[in-house]
Amino acid sequence: MAFGNSIHNDEDEDDKNEENNDNEEDDGDREPYQEDFLKFDRVENKLSARADVHAFILLDKLLPPKENCPGCGISDMIAGADHDIVYLETDAEELAKVITMDQIIELIRCGVMLDPETDSLSMFV
Repeated sequence: MAFGNSIHNDEDEDDKNEENNDNEEDDGDREPYQEDFLKFDRVENKLSARADVHAFILLDKLLPPKENCPGCGISDMIAGADHDIVYLETDAEELAKVITMDQIIELIRCGVMLDPETDSLSMFV
């Protein structure tokens, strides 16, 4: 009940809803995927013996560079770096249109993360 708190004026009811929301987050879908982070050994059909290369190949297959599109066909997989994180040259919105849940888990197992500040994919180096 994401909107439940906005329609109630009773503080006790608001506290109860907040507690329920907290419990939903703890039991939500996030926990199983956290257990998969950097577990490359769980990837069944490896495209490479290296997790980062596997992730790059998978992303390239899902979103190949566009031809005849000035500014769209950037050939580098890495868009930039900041200290110990590299940011990937992948449009997260376009990727969301074509990726399956199994492929998302596969990328998580390779160490790929979604950076909420930049809305881009990233990896630790």
